[in-house]
Amino acid sequence: MPVSSTYIHFLQALNVINASLQANRDSAALNPLIRASKSTSTGGELAVAIHADGSDEPHDFFTIRLQNGLFVLVSHDAEERATAWKFSEGDLKEIARNPRKYIDNPALLAAEWMRRRVSVSA
Repeated sequence: MPVSSTYIHFLQALNVINASLQANRDSAALNPLIRASKSTSTGGELAVAIHADGSDEPHDFFTIRLQNGLFVLVSHDAEERATAWKFSEGDLKEIARNPRKYIDNPALLAAEWMRRRVSVSA
């Protein structure tokens, strides 16, 4: 079975997001999040929805977990669940094409949902 381009772009974006977390682990913005995720080492599972550019209807779904300060892929899902994080296909491609931009400025990754998830006040 061929691997979809959405899957490839999602994995590339996830790698950039993890690189940003690692590079900025001591920053005032990310350090509390990383510490909180490490204190709950399993971190809980998060549903991610992917939608086509210009559409709000998701067409692909992933489950990830924040574990020891990094995201790990749990599954590539076939159906929608309560979603914690949404990306457009264009967002995934942008992150993969311009990793330095997101590594240098992790605020561009819109981590507010992550703060809520690990119960850290902004």
